[in-house]
Order: sequence, then structure tokens, then C-alpha cells
Amino acid sequence: RRRARHWRAPRFLWRLRTCTCPSASGRHARRARGRGSAPPSPPCCRRPASRLPPPPQAIVLYGFRPLWRFRLRHVPGKRPRWVTGGILELRARGSPAVHAEARAAFGRVWKSWGGSRPFIFVADPAVSRSILLRNRERPKFASFWSGRDAEFEAASILAARGAFHHALRNTVWVPLFFRSSLDRFRPLVAAHVSALAASLDAAAGTVVDVHESFKVLTLDVVGEVAFGLSLNAGRGGAGADLKEGLDAIFRVNGLSFSRYGAALLFFPVAQPLIRWAASRWPDAGMARVRGNRERVLKTVMPLIAAHREAVAAEAAAAAAAGTPTPPPTIGTRALRSGVAPGSFLDLCVRATDKATGAPLLSPRAVANQALVMLAAGMETTANALAYVLFCLHKGGSEGPLAWVREEVDAKVKAAGGAAAAAAASATDAEAWPRLDAAWREALRLFPPAPMLVRELERETDALGVAVAKGAWVAVPALVQHRDPEIWGGDAMEYRPARWIDGSVSDEARASFLIWGAGSRQCVGRALALLEAKTALAVLLARFDFELAPGQDPLLLRQTITLSPAEGLKATPRLRSAPGKGRPVTAREA
Repeated sequence: RRRARHWRAPRFLWRLRTCTCPSASGRHARRARGRGSAPPSPPCCRRPASRLPPPPQAIVLYGFRPLWRFRLRHVPGKRPRWVTGGILELRARGSPAVHAEARAAFGRVWKSWGGSRPFIFVADPAVSRSILLRNRERPKFASFWSGRDAEFEAASILAARGAFHHALRNTVWVPLFFRSSLDRFRPLVAAHVSALAASLDAAAGTVVDVHESFKVLTLDVVGEVAFGLSLNAGRGGAGADLKEGLDAIFRVNGLSFSRYGAALLFFPVAQPLIRWAASRWPDAGMARVRGNRERVLKTVMPLIAAHREAVAAEAAAAAAAGTPTPPPTIGTRALRSGVAPGSFLDLCVRATDKATGAPLLSPRAVANQALVMLAAGMETTANALAYVLFCLHKGGSEGPLAWVREEVDAKVKAAGGAAAAAAASATDAEAWPRLDAAWREALRLFPPAPMLVRELERETDALGVAVAKGAWVAVPALVQHRDPEIWGGDAMEYRPARWIDGSVSDEARASFLIWGAGSRQCVGRALALLEAKTALAVLLARFDFELAPGQDPLLLRQTITLSPAEGLKATPRLRSAPGKGRPVTAREA
């Protein structure tokens, strides 16, 4: 509190103060005393500068960011506005339009101002992929959270850095997605896809939000895969409450949900003061985020406590018997205290620090991993499914939809008319080339993560532009995926056949970053593919979807991910069975 009470501005700003006391020197002070405009004041310049309020001149100069502008004078880009940089334009027009315009105006490397801090944008496939592969760390953004909230935020794999991120990724996240685990998850995924098909069957002929249906599917799958729990998110109760909390978390746009976030975005130098004020007087936005977080933790924390007790009891029994504690079995389905051994939660609880042998994660840190797993596993895969369905059906029953359906119907016919049996191999891109092409093309136009950011670990040459160590570099995946110089004149068209007919160049494949690249690449991509392609194969075989009026063009909301702003409204209708001239039955699906 003592530090917050006496706000400390950068040293170079305090040199600009004009003091009129007798002990002051300098032409500004002499001129002020000569005019007699101000009586001699106490000898303030003898007091520590950190106890002085920031002078107006310093605030004005600080808003122009002279130091950053001088350092980056060789990088093309728009001149930033005072204090706000380019934030107001981004909020007014949306980042996709602003970044696409900057790409056309300044080439493949430019600078953009996110409040007080500039970002260097690199939209060249080779250079951007090299940056993602050689630089592991995300920028450490200033935060106004304090206490337990700050501890909770720092434990996230998204914010983890260095050795902690390496240990967290390799001992907790990666083992869940081993091939042996995914093979055991296939029947589970197929069962939930069948439940989704049954719910759409019951709603056939009426308008439904298929994006919400996909969220129910993905949340149920990730809940059972990771935690061994049947959440039943579409049937009310704890699962539905959990889904609403996760939805609310993803609707948060950066720091804009709180007035303290905006202040921190423009004046990060005042972080101690802003953090102190936020801890004393939290606003409605902070209360809303905390409330949604607690809705998720209300479901997760009892599971963590029960599982920690079970693991401790198992270790005590093993020690008493003189036998070593068995390692977690990846992918098993046997339940213990409501959680399956080998699940994601089991890995979190059992993870230890190799150097000290102590638990790697505290209970709240485990809860943070669970929240990220649930949120990311639900949101990104549901978005991807919605985009594929939208792109295939916006042109009617002909075109890409008929082209993909030809392959799906052939697979279903070969499987004896059972779509679920045929969908078991849908993740094999060689066996299902058209379905894979439809998936890739939709995510090219609507990437789950539209922008990837890294902090440079070494000085880098980006197409002749020197970018210093420590700079924040952004790779605009959405801009690269729609760039006519990379994908040709039809870059904005949905044409899945380009992935099969050889028209995708090596440069275009290098720019395709739907999963990211390097050590920060999406660790759950194999499970996402298993869910999405199984669901697509079954739904395309069983249903036609008629998009509701006003869905094209699709309204988007960009936060951490790119998602449909108002969902995806469509009417499911039963298709005729291939070669039978009648609707597909539930057994056949």
C-alpha cells in the first residue's frame, strides 16, 4: 500500500517537471520566477521525485510514446493516436478489416499500436512460421488482478513461461492425447455424436442453433474424456450451468470488460496504482468475471479435493504395504471418487516437480488447468464444426456439399448403411480426402485462433526489417489465410477441391496455421479432429441443414478465438437413405 500511495513514474518523465521554488534551476524555472506567475513554493525538488504527482507535461508526452516511436521509426505502419494508439479503430471496425487494410497498405511487415505497446505484425508464411518455431514465450501482459485472482491467472498454461510451461505441457497436457488414449476414446466420442444426432432428429423441421448443439457435444466429450464425468450439458443441471459459465468467459474481450483494464492498457506504468484500486473497489466487470469463474470452479473443486484424497490414500496404502504407487493409466475408464484414473485431472494431481518432488500444481492451479481444458475443448471445436457446416450449406445442395456428400454416402454404403460405423475412420485423411479438404478449407477462412503472438528471444530479420529482442510480434493467421498473393484470386471463396487438385502451393501450406506452431501448438488437436470429423460424417449422412435467413454473411466475434457472434441458426431435415429413397433411420445413423 505504501508503494501504491506514492506512484512512481518513469525517471525521464520527472525531468520534465517545472519547479518554481528558490532552489530550482533551469531556464523554465528562472522564466517562471521572473514572470512572477507563481509564488515561491516549498523546496519540493529536494523531496524524492517518486512522491510528486505526475506533471501535465509528462502525461502529454507519455501519450505520444516518443521512445517507442523512435525505436520503431524504420517499421512501416499508421501513426498512433495520442494515448489510445490504434485501439479505437480496432473497436470500431474490427481487427480483421484493420489488419487486412494494413497488409494491403504496408506489405507483409507493419506495426500496429495496442494502447501503449506496439506490435510488429508479420504476414509472410516462411518468416511467421520461423518466429513461432524459434520463440516459445507469449508476451507477459500487465494485469490488474491481485491476491488469489493473480495466482489463479498465473497458473494457466496460456500464461505459463519457461521451465514451468515445459513441465506443465509435458507432464499434464500431452499424455492425455497419446494415440493409445485416443483409441480408447473413440467409442465414447461415437456415443456422444449419436446423442447429438438423436437430439437433431427430434428437432427436425424446426430452427435450432446448431452452434449451441455443438457446444453441448464438445463439452460432454471433454468432460468425460478429461474428468470421467457425464456432464449432460444439454439437459440442465450442473452441466448446463457449467456451459453458461464457460460461454460467459469466452465473451470477455481482452481487458475491456473492466474500466481498470482500459486504464492499464493505456497506462501500464501505473500498474501498481491500478492494481491497488481494483483490489479496493472492484467494478461490475470484475464481479461478473469472478462470478462466471466461480460457476465453473463450483463443479471442478469438489472433484479435485476428492481426487487428491483418493491419491493420498492410495499412496499411504502402497507405502504401508511396501509397494510403489502405480502410475496413472492413460485412457482407462474405471471410476474412483467420480474421476477416472488416467484422466486429465488425475495427471494434474499426480504431477510433481522433478527437482524437489513436491506437487507441481496447487489445488487452485489444478482448477485453472481444468477450466482451460473445458473452455478450450468446448469452444474451439464447436466453432470449427459450425464453420464447416456453414460453408458447406451456404451454397445450397449443389457445389461443395454435393462433392463431399458423394464421398460420405459411398463410405456409408460400404459400411452396410451405418453412418456411425463408417465415421469410425473419418480421422484418416487419406481414406476421407474430401471430408478432410472441407474441414481444412473452412478453417482456412475461419481459423480458431486468428492471431498468434510471441515475444522475441533474439533479434530477428523480418524481410529486411530488423526487429529487436523482446519485441512483441503478432502473426495474423486470418490475414495470411485470406491473402490473394498466397492463395490466389479466389482466396475468399470456399473451394475445398484446392486441397486435392494441387493448387495449394508450398507457401500456402506454410501459412496454414489453424493449430499454431512450435511448443505453443494446440496440444488437443488430435481429440478435436476425432470429435469434429466423426460428427461431420454422421451429420452429413443423416441431415440436410437449411440456413435461416440472415446467416450469410456470418457475423463474427473475435476475442481469444474467432466465433459466430450470434450462433448458427439452421433447420435440420432428414435425408433419404442412399439408394433407398426413404429417410435415414436412427439405427442406420
